[in-house]
Amino acid sequence: MRRPPRRTRTPHIILTAILLAMSAGGAVAFSRYRANQHKIAQCTQLVDRVNQGYAKAIAFQGQDVAALNNLAEDLANVAGQLRAIDVTDETLSQQRQRFAQAYRELSDAYRQMGTALDAAETAPRTESGRDRVRQAQADVKAAGAQAHQAARYVDELAIEINQYCGVASN
Repeated sequence: MRRPPRRTRTPHIILTAILLAMSAGGAVAFSRYRANQHKIAQCTQLVDRVNQGYAKAIAFQGQDVAALNNLAEDLANVAGQLRAIDVTDETLSQQRQRFAQAYRELSDAYRQMGTALDAAETAPRTESGRDRVRQAQADVKAAGAQAHQAARYVDELAIEINQYCGVASN
């Protein structure tokens, strides 16, 4: 009498191994997907704040001390809001700090312009007053150069963050 062939467990073991590998791969893919979604959310939050500051600077139309001081305050607030964003991605964290610093520098430059303009407006109509006006003009020019440099830096950072976040959203 012949014995029936013995069934081996090999197909079950292989099938189980394949299923485990597939589920592990799925878990890794899901984990990557979630990390990418988190990065996209952080990018969006950071870019939104940066755009708020950009919009305030572009919309600026004033030429008086109060308008310059208001813009300086608005940009300082944007810098503070940027620092307050909770960013876990290391690249985004560095970008956030760089943007915050650039907006702080823009704020300082506009505040210096306001201070210099105020000094010129309140200068007495004397020889010393004329000297004060000339100094104020030089101060406005220097602060304008500082603002221009900070604004160019913001533009450079914007290009970098758009490239980085564009990669994150793919």
